[in-house]
Amino acid sequence: MSNSVIVNKEIYDEFLRKVAFKAKESLWIMTGVSSDFRVQIISKKTYRISEVLIALSKDIDLRIISGKDSTQSTLVKKIESHDPSLVFHCPRSHGKVFIVDGKKAYVGSGNLTGTGMGKVETSARNWEIGVIIEDYLEIWKLIDFFQRIWEREFCLDCKYRGRCDKKFG
Repeated sequence: MSNSVIVNKEIYDEFLRKVAFKAKESLWIMTGVSSDFRVQIISKKTYRISEVLIALSKDIDLRIISGKDSTQSTLVKKIESHDPSLVFHCPRSHGKVFIVDGKKAYVGSGNLTGTGMGKVETSARNWEIGVIIEDYLEIWKLIDFFQRIWEREFCLDCKYRGRCDKKFG
């Protein structure tokens, strides 16, 4: 099992396109911020990432934990309008994690936005870095943490005073 560091456009090319969009069983995403940016899948034609994720959700277990709700993110709004059970809004979500089929994961600095995923031109994007993880035990730590948030385990002790799905969902 190996881990590899990826930066900037590699996040989009090497992980999002070649791994995440090819999930066969599950794609779990945690992000603080998201936007409905355009992506290429196979040909030169581009699609909104919401379209890609909604299409994937028909065949795989898609889950998104988002720090922003549907009033703050067009991506979350579109996915929730398709199926509200695909998204859990937790304002404390700040991690940037993708878990694909329980076998590969990305952990890094990039939110699920064009700049965060390295999609935007070099002169306009953030400098992002992440690690692709293939180590079974490390991935299970991520799965456990994600699952505990998804199942609202931390909500009982949370003192957040703003809007969240646990209080208003």
